[in-house]
Amino acid sequence: TQVDLFIDGELVAHRREEAFISQPDAFLAPTYIGQDDAGNNPFRGRLGVPVVLNERLMADMFASDEIGNGVGSLHAQLCPLDN
Repeated sequence: TQVDLFIDGELVAHRREEAFISQPDAFLAPTYIGQDDAGNNPFRGRLGVPVVLNERLMADMFASDEIGNGVGSLHAQLCPLDN
C-alpha cells in the first residue's frame, strides 16, 4: 500500500507499507460520514461526489500526459471552472 499526500500540487508526505491486511474482520468497523456512530454531531459542511481512481496519482513532473495521472490532471477534472 502506498499513500502520497499532495497539497497544492506538491508532494508533502509519502508512506509505503509492504504488509497487507487481508483479514475480513479488519473491514467490519463501519466508517461514518456526516455523523458519529450514535447519530450525533452531524456534519454541517458539504460532501462532494466520491472519486474512485484506478491509477496512482503522481507529481505532475513525473506524470504521463497519455493517461492523465498527474495531480494537476485530477484538479482539472474535478474543478473545471478553475481552468
